Amino acid sequence: MNNKSNESLTSERSAFFKKFDLLLLPIIAIAVIIRFAYFPFDIPITLDGSGYFWYAIDMSQLGHFPEGYRFPNNGWPAFLSVFFAPFNSANFMDYMHLQRVLTVMLSVITVVIVYLLCSRFFERRIAAVCSMLFALDPKIIINSTLGITEPLFILLGTLALFLFLSERKRMIYASFVITGLFTLVRYEGFLLVVPLLVMFFVRFRKEKKVILQCLIALSFFAITILPMSYIRAETTGSDGVLSHVYAGPQYYQHVSQNSDEPADRIIANLVITGIANMIKYVGWSTIPVFLCFIPFGVYVILKERNFKNYTLIICFIVFLLPAFYAYSRNLQETRYLFIIYPIFCVVAGFTMKLLFERINRKQLVTMTLFAIVLISSIAFLEIKKTDYEHEREAYDLAKEVVKRTSVINHSYREEFAIQDTKYYRIANIATLEKFPVLSSTVEPIQFIETGNYDSLIDYLRFGKENGLEYLVIDNNPKQPDFLKDVFDNEEKYSFLNKEFDSQEYNYRYHVKIFKIDYGGLASNIN
Repeated sequence: MNNKSNESLTSERSAFFKKFDLLLLPIIAIAVIIRFAYFPFDIPITLDGSGYFWYAIDMSQLGHFPEGYRFPNNGWPAFLSVFFAPFNSANFMDYMHLQRVLTVMLSVITVVIVYLLCSRFFERRIAAVCSMLFALDPKIIINSTLGITEPLFILLGTLALFLFLSERKRMIYASFVITGLFTLVRYEGFLLVVPLLVMFFVRFRKEKKVILQCLIALSFFAITILPMSYIRAETTGSDGVLSHVYAGPQYYQHVSQNSDEPADRIIANLVITGIANMIKYVGWSTIPVFLCFIPFGVYVILKERNFKNYTLIICFIVFLLPAFYAYSRNLQETRYLFIIYPIFCVVAGFTMKLLFERINRKQLVTMTLFAIVLISSIAFLEIKKTDYEHEREAYDLAKEVVKRTSVINHSYREEFAIQDTKYYRIANIATLEKFPVLSSTVEPIQFIETGNYDSLIDYLRFGKENGLEYLVIDNNPKQPDFLKDVFDNEEKYSFLNKEFDSQEYNYRYHVKIFKIDYGGLASNIN
């Protein structure tokens, strides 16, 4: 009996490895090399990524889910905390590098999952070439180095689709568990359960117990998300799933009710804005690697009517809904569409299939496609490459600021944006004597708004009441005129004592730090 079991297991493993094309190995290797070639070493994680960083640090230190965080998507930082807990370093940058390395590796693993998904539609060589499109897409590469949610979100969404298209019922049930995890990473994943249930019913509608089977599939999904939803409700006051799904319609209702224009016109404008932005960004998403392969693929997938194609189409539409909501609010970021990139890979596969059928020299076609995609991807990355030297300087200069003060002048109006403020909160960690620590023990940075003032004197009066002791001014031409004048004509302001000038230390990024002499200011006014 044992021999038969071992033979069966060996046979299954052999069949599993036969599914892989050897081309996948160099694709994975190049995907890793390129991602680390553009890895932002020595630059801390900021903005959304820093929120996930602190959540994971707090959870790893406390041993339970921390309170006080308002973002609903705690699946990624909770996952991250598992790696932070045993990690032993006194340098917070080591933790941030770990966070980035994990998102890079998740992105690379997704290359394999995309390959497996494409293998549901095409033979091995075509599936490998399709996975190459994902592996080398420059936007995916850049996103994978940021330490944020998308790499894990895309991996789970792709895995859910792959499992759902299986011939085995237990694998299909497993797809609903993965969809639950998908939802915990980003609440938009909740929408995927609807098309999966619909297509599950369509696929097995002739079976007698199809309703029961649908309920079983739904129960797997519910069991996965309910514990975390309960924890979220306890720690944040909302479940982080349905509460945020409902937020979309509530936002539209709020906007229409608080406007002087007719409600139908407001909604129409939001819809038009959403559609226009979505068309623009979907088109932008196909550049540079998908553009040539998508049009014919769309034609084929709409023409060939079968269960797999229908599943892909309905999932594509559902994945676009959160992006449409964001774009209707003019939140213009490409990353809302990253979840549809694996579907782009499948659609592109139909064009690849045509090329392989029309041209006998398959190896030549493969190498040509590989070279074209690789060159176009690297060219795009070079054109759009972040100025890492500026980012490092901004971080260094932020550390100079937080050595002196935790109250900093700033404007939230884009046209009056003052210096790279995103690094101040992170630079504050560099002043700590030990790490890791709980986020609650770190002194918060307070920003004093400048955009509402046209006069330096009026602004400093306001600043004095709020503990402002320093002015930090860079050479940004979009900042308020009174700060530009201080930057260009510092000798006019005797009550401002310059303590630091980045040019004196050979920085390209020009920043000046002035200590405010409020006594001198009073004399100057009098």
